Amino acid sequence: IPYRLQLVEIYEAQGESKKLIKAWNDIIDLQPDVLEHYYGLTSAYLMDMDVEGAIRTLDRVEQKYGVSEEISFAD
Repeated sequence: IPYRLQLVEIYEAQGESKKLIKAWNDIIDLQPDVLEHYYGLTSAYLMDMDVEGAIRTLDRVEQKYGVSEEISFAD
């Protein structure tokens, strides 16, 4: 995982959003219970201007962890 997290930093610094999305998905496959990884993936989708991908990722978080103010804008 440390290697993959370094790749994430490199891809982010280079603005390589497609590679960044792939890297975060690979990390999530290996560590699906780490909430911060989903936030990283959400940011990567936003960097790629893919709002729907970001929303799908946050929906996955809500399904996995439940609704919270931190995740949802709903009242």
